[in-house]
Formats: sequence, C-alpha cells, structure tokens
Amino acid sequence: MKVSKKIIIPAAAILLFAILFSVTAWSKKTKITVGFYSLSTEEVASLKKIMSQSNPAKSGKIDFLELDGSNPLDKQQNKRSVKKSDIIFLYNGLEYQKLSKKSATIPADFLSDVTLSVSGAIEKKGNKIPALPILTDNAEIDINKNLLRRTGMTRVANWNDIFAFARAVKKEATFPISFAADDDETILTLAGALTEAISGKEQWNIFSEKIIQAQTESQKSGGQTDWDSIFAELSAEGQPFYLPLQLIRSLTDQKILSKEILNLKLSDIDFLMQQQQTGVVFTSLSSHRRLSFQAVNSFSTIYYPSDFPAKERAFTAPILLAIPFSNDEKVLELAKFLMDSQRLLSKETGLAPTIRNVQPADKEASDARYWVAASGSPLPSLSDSAFDSSSARHEAAQALRKLFFEL
Repeated sequence: MKVSKKIIIPAAAILLFAILFSVTAWSKKTKITVGFYSLSTEEVASLKKIMSQSNPAKSGKIDFLELDGSNPLDKQQNKRSVKKSDIIFLYNGLEYQKLSKKSATIPADFLSDVTLSVSGAIEKKGNKIPALPILTDNAEIDINKNLLRRTGMTRVANWNDIFAFARAVKKEATFPISFAADDDETILTLAGALTEAISGKEQWNIFSEKIIQAQTESQKSGGQTDWDSIFAELSAEGQPFYLPLQLIRSLTDQKILSKEILNLKLSDIDFLMQQQQTGVVFTSLSSHRRLSFQAVNSFSTIYYPSDFPAKERAFTAPILLAIPFSNDEKVLELAKFLMDSQRLLSKETGLAPTIRNVQPADKEASDARYWVAASGSPLPSLSDSAFDSSSARHEAAQALRKLFFEL
C-alpha cells in the first residue's frame, strides 16, 4: 500500500517535536539553578563548595548564579539578562517579604526540628512554607578577655559593665570601643540592634517601618530622601531611636567612643584586636568569622544587653533563607539536603544552625543558636529590613555617622 507523503511529513514532525520536548523536560528536571543574593563572598564560596562536592541533586547539574546585591531582586528577575533561579539564598528582610509572595512552597514538615523562635519567623501558607531557614547570623559584642582581667572585672553583662570596662581601658587601648564604622551594613545593623535592645521590639518595628515609608514617599514624589531629617525625627524624645542615640552620645561624651572609628574597616578592627588596642567590639557572627584567629583568640562574645526579659527579646539574628521558585523534585531534593547538612553548613560558614540537636561549628555558633532559641523570633538586620539598594543604605549610613558624632 502506498503511503502518502502528506501523512509522513506531519508524523515525522510530531515525532521530532516529541523527542525534543522529552529532552527539554529531562534537562529541566536534572538541572537546578541556584542564585545568591547579597551574601558575603565567603558565604557564597562555602555554600557552593558544599553543594558542588555533595551533589545534592544526585544525577542532576547545579548552576550557580550570583545576583547583583546592590539592586532590588524583584526587578532583576524581570530582566531578560538575568537567568531565573530555581532556588535563591538570601537573608530575611524587605527582599524576602516581596519574594515570598510569589515563591513556590515547601512542606512545612521541613521545620519540624527547627528551633521554635526561628520557625516562628517563617510565615506558613497552610501546611506549606515559602522558604527554608538554613542558618542564622547574630549581632554580637566581643569583649577583650586580656584587658578585662587587667581591670579586675570578672565579667561584662550589661550596659553599665560595658561603660565601666571601656573607661577602665581608656588609657591602655587606642579605641576602648570600636566597630567597622566605615562599612554601611555594620553601622545600620548596630543601629537596629541597639534599638531592639534598648527600646524594644515594637519600637524596632516602628523604626524600620518609618524608614521604609520615608523612602516610599520620596519615590512617589520623585525627590531625594532627606535622611538627616528622618533620623533627627526618629531620634527625638519618645521616638524609637531616642534612647539608643542617648547611649551613643554618652559613649562619645566620655571619650570612650571617638569619631576616628568612622574610618575603620573590618581589617582595621582585626589589627586593633590583635594588638590589644580595643576593649569592646560591636560586630556580628558573620564578621567575626572573617577576622583572624590571632584577633579573636583573646575575645569572648556576649549578646546585646537589655532590661527586657528574654521572652520579650527579639535578637538581631538575620536568617539565611533558601527560597524555592520551582516545585521540581530536584528542588525538593536540594531542600532536604540543606536541612540534613546543618552540621556541615555551620562548620563551613561559621554561622549558627537552625535545627535544635545539630552540633554547631564552635562555641560562638552554639551561643548564637542558644540565645536566639531562648528569645522571640529573631529580627533581620536593619540593613535588610528597611533597604533594598546599596545606594539607599549608603545614604542612610552616612546620615547615622553624622548623627552619632554630631558632625
């Protein structure tokens, strides 16, 4: 029987299409694109190393994409030049709030072993969650143990102790109190952590919301955000930043916090710590990990003191999240791998695990997890909770520098 060419050609085309579709579908199921947004170079390198070596996607391939941390992520995703990620790592805050509304979801059972304070920070959608809490950072204060012994003090547990210790080492240490004030994220994190510790969580919420509102109003009007006026208003009596600013001004009035710190980078802090030229360092767990062993060896870590009881605290402990944008089986495999690899993740990054019974990297990571678990759901850094661009962060940080030292 003679078969018509008119039938053969369409049939061949259909067969070819079916083959191409199958290959494409297989490729999508066996390749994952992992994005990193506004993470440190060290954090990205550690996460890449773990996922590459352990190959959580099994037979699949993982592509890594470092997204531009200086611009809002939701706008980047709409650009053709940026490949869409199947899962994105970022810290909680303003960007997470926006992205979680359009993310895929993961079974809430993934949170079963996570500490209650951290799991409470993840909004549930029925029995699903929009993100996995992988690790936590923590705003901390490092105390020079060598200088502490010389003063005769046995411990530093509250703000009065911090003031007394700093005064006692004033002649011996070039910077009785220091922090990397040249870094925008550091100074914004400090402002937020002080607000929570001294004014309370509710005042921190108002502080962050008013900063967001001011930026929104400026964008609508097409004008520039007047950060000097905004922070002047927020630090007026009765406002969220009034008491934190009074504490800063008290430190400067007693000359235990000098405006020379405005030029200090983290590398300078490392040098000062090694040379025993600073007594108290405001930093974070993630920044602590970037300091040399010679620097941190003679320092111990405490959390930001407060008159509020533990149940009313909400430490500034940014949560490193993994947000899925695909329900593909390989994405779920990766999610499970991340939760099963908490000990390795903590060891490689130096951050605190979110699961209760996992052994942390060391005492610092263990302390951070314990402090966060013993308080309310942790807060993000003010740098992430109220800002979505590096330019806005820089302008706000500049205004805080002037406010702190009345420049």
